[in-house]
Amino acid sequence: LSLRTGLYKYQIGNFVWTVAILCLTVMQVRGAVYLIFEGIFWFAIPCALVVANDSFAYISGMCCGKRFVRAPFLSLSPNKTWEGFIGAFLITPVFGWFFSDLFSRSTWLVCPQPELLLLGDPLDCKIDEVFVPQIIHFPNQEFSLFALYAKKCQIHAFIFGIFASIVAPFGGFLASAIKRAYNIKDFDSFIPGHGGVMDRMDCQFLMLLCAYVHYSTFIRPYDLNVDQILRVIRGMPEDDQHHVMHRLAGLLNATVTAT
Repeated sequence: LSLRTGLYKYQIGNFVWTVAILCLTVMQVRGAVYLIFEGIFWFAIPCALVVANDSFAYISGMCCGKRFVRAPFLSLSPNKTWEGFIGAFLITPVFGWFFSDLFSRSTWLVCPQPELLLLGDPLDCKIDEVFVPQIIHFPNQEFSLFALYAKKCQIHAFIFGIFASIVAPFGGFLASAIKRAYNIKDFDSFIPGHGGVMDRMDCQFLMLLCAYVHYSTFIRPYDLNVDQILRVIRGMPEDDQHHVMHRLAGLLNATVTAT
């Protein structure tokens, strides 16, 4: 960035694009790694819903495309239709509801893995209440309009399905806009007939970021569990450890006295 006279607009534009791509890439990778360590379920379900949404949109478009709505859906993607978009929007959340129930039955898929091990022991953990069937009141237990017997993860998968139907396609639109801007058909030719890997993964641009934000906000608002807290305490100086133990003892005594 030399800020030479006459190149300000070009250099600032390149700088903004570089920062935007770095932020998008780093946040996506950070979110993906975080979701994998929290349980492969939270990584695989959003990815599977994007693939399912793309498939349902294609099937709906092939069956009903331009029979009810003649207006083009988006000029950047002339093959996409309103019928395909609406059909996928209706089917994908329902698919996520039932698919997440089946997917969550595997301990290997729902247990978190706090460490990266090459040859670790088989995953075994206490199944989180999110994956346990229970009575769920809507909108809440104090003001219940109706109730369902289901797993909470199915509700989150239903929301992920809505994300995959509305938010994820815009990753594909962004990729289409980039290819139009540089007058290219595909990003690469790694996959014969389909282009490069990025051409198949363009709709994943935004999905994992949305899944990460949803998970860290509504499912796991706190990043630390008991083992991680103990690991932090062990890394403290001895005086700080004694101080923490003294404070915890005081809290426990207060709790016992209150009960």
